[in-house]
Amino acid sequence: MDGLVLGLDLCDTYTKVSCLEEEKIWTVPTVICKKKNEAEWFIGEEAYAHTLTGTGTLVDKLISQVQKEGTATIDGTKFEAQQLLKQFLGEVLSLPVREYGTDRILSLVVSVRDFNMKLMQAVVKSAAELGIRKKTSM
Repeated sequence: MDGLVLGLDLCDTYTKVSCLEEEKIWTVPTVICKKKNEAEWFIGEEAYAHTLTGTGTLVDKLISQVQKEGTATIDGTKFEAQQLLKQFLGEVLSLPVREYGTDRILSLVVSVRDFNMKLMQAVVKSAAELGIRKKTSM
């Protein structure tokens, strides 16, 4: 495989990632959790598990938080919603990367229920910071 062509469906409750030409879809609750006093991050069900055991701090409703330019304080550190979205996207996109053994993402198509310029800018910025370049049409 030369690289991945991925689709990402973002919403506050669940995020879905699909890979072109592969019949695999990952559905992950749109939540992120930072392990207390460590630099480890978890998403989805793992995030819920760490929160329930008291070993992590959960942030949910990431899409709404980005649209409202919200923040969350975790372990005494204030994180902007865009930072949390970037961390979440990095973790979500690592699922197909690990599955198919390539970290080369050729294309990423993102869909959202309610288009919002702040959200689009946050997704584009996050993707760029994760090494996924924005393509322009000619």
